Amino acid sequence: MFELFLFRQLRDGFVHQLTQGFSHYDRQLRNDLLVLASLVAKTCSDAPFVETGFVRQLILLATFQEGRYLDCLFLICLVSAVQR
Repeated sequence: MFELFLFRQLRDGFVHQLTQGFSHYDRQLRNDLLVLASLVAKTCSDAPFVETGFVRQLILLATFQEGRYLDCLFLICLVSAVQR
């Protein structure tokens, strides 16, 4: 249970930095969160990335077609809101 909470916080922090962070520091923090998530995934094969929706967020971002929506960050925020 505590593990799920931690991974949800990691996901929410990443999405927040992606949607609300515009400074160099914000981008650096976002990248650090992504590196942390990849290190956890590499060392812990049973980490709850799927259960917390983190994988879904990453797939959405990786397969997003630019120009398809007026504001891609709006779409990301909408998906995040639906998952909560």
